[in-house]
Amino acid sequence: MRIVGLTGGIGCGKTTVSTHFESLDGFKVVDCDKIAREIVEPGKEAYKQIIQKFGQEILFENGGINRRLLGERVFKDKAKLKTLTGITGPAIFKELVKQLIYNFVIGTPIIILDAPTLYETKRLLNICAAVIVVGCDESLQIQRVMKRDRLPLRQVRERMKNQIPTKKKADMADFVM
Repeated sequence: MRIVGLTGGIGCGKTTVSTHFESLDGFKVVDCDKIAREIVEPGKEAYKQIIQKFGQEILFENGGINRRLLGERVFKDKAKLKTLTGITGPAIFKELVKQLIYNFVIGTPIIILDAPTLYETKRLLNICAAVIVVGCDESLQIQRVMKRDRLPLRQVRERMKNQIPTKKKADMADFVM
């Protein structure tokens, strides 16, 4: 089994690229963003810890986490972001390892590890045979995120400044798209 890292800045097109890989025979995409959404569902341990640290006011009426509100709070405060990633990081890693082991056991030839913060966390780089960085012009990146997430420019920039710039990621990559 070969693991290929797929990363890039927010709004650069990683999902489009991973969807293409998923359609190919012998490829399986393990999506860290999808795992991140699953581990904060009501009843899960990370969900409970997030409520304990950030309070009930970040919840929708149905009990789900208002990710937009939580994002507004953490992306402008590095200490809060560190607290959140301290909760979610280990839970994401645990689920990721389960999925990698499962795919190893069933004989999946190539895993595309869609990990937006692959370079920021560094933890998964050593298991990647190669890394692909997906990039685009910064103005297009901002436009895409504002439209997709319905965020104002200020919030998009706050999120982007918490990631390594796409150009720098591209300089470290084995392949750039």
